[in-house]
Amino acid sequence: MSTSLIEKALQFATEKHKNHTRKNKEKSPYIVHPIEVCHILSDVGGVEDVEILAAALLHDTLEDTPTNREELIENFGERICSLVEEVSDDKTLSKQKRKDLQIQHALELSKGATLIKLA
Repeated sequence: MSTSLIEKALQFATEKHKNHTRKNKEKSPYIVHPIEVCHILSDVGGVEDVEILAAALLHDTLEDTPTNREELIENFGERICSLVEEVSDDKTLSKQKRKDLQIQHALELSKGATLIKLA
């Protein structure tokens, strides 16, 4: 498994989320969440596809940071950007509407996006 893409995604996500914290009691650094998602996929789920693992690390960059589609494509390519887009919510919608759309679109997700969502 090539780790350079995963390392690049980790560095990118860490930088993008550097001022974000989790909504937990400890206010832990937000980057812990994408790392946990990647860990679940890799170590628990046996996922070896480095693009899926990289997308797992990046999965909240579009919806929670100023990152845009072009920046993801430039740095990580079309497939990874597409996976991130599939699992991203439109933050201009209400939380309930976002949840409704997640349920509505769940069966339309690619295998990679489904794995990321489930993790």
